[in-house]
Amino acid sequence: MHTWRAVITGSCALQMLTGGDLKSNNLNIIFPAGSLEVLEEFIVVSLKYRRVDAVTRPNYAFRAVVQSFAKYRRGRLRITLSEAVSDNIFDMITSSPTTGDMIFMTPGGIAVFYPEWTLNRMVMLNHTMACRIPGHNVGCIENDNYKVYPTTAFLQDPCGELCPALWRKIADGGEWSLVLEWDLRYPIRPSMARSHTMW
Repeated sequence: MHTWRAVITGSCALQMLTGGDLKSNNLNIIFPAGSLEVLEEFIVVSLKYRRVDAVTRPNYAFRAVVQSFAKYRRGRLRITLSEAVSDNIFDMITSSPTTGDMIFMTPGGIAVFYPEWTLNRMVMLNHTMACRIPGHNVGCIENDNYKVYPTTAFLQDPCGELCPALWRKIADGGEWSLVLEWDLRYPIRPSMARSHTMW
């Protein structure tokens, strides 16, 4: 993952952040453009997963930021690979369907962009969600443990600096994000500092 600048996102990263007894059976890996063949060979040859050819498109929320998508299976375990349209993976992370899905993990750490809400199991729909489509949703929308809100009205007060309507730059950090690092050989902060992504 470190070599190919890939990160884990989705339920596995949420599980790592929040703990709990649920075991995730899917691993969602996103990576910059140009690494699909190498990662696919590792998954198929080394890990002995088989590619699920029926699934060739990402969820509709990610179609503008993903250039290739593949799904693999071994028994009940699943892996998805999503290749960014560019060298920047943060466009995919900030295109997540809800604020609670804006999370990613590396071998050395984890970052979440709306920690207060996510840790309290409250999420808000992101701009990529025009509407919820039954059977076609991913992330916190499908998790009964999370309360999904269409706007910030659930706060009952102005959202101030936490408001998702304000432009933010990933490189800026701030109180609206939480970064935890456990292995400085694989730091997470430098990639965030180099990012030009705004959301």
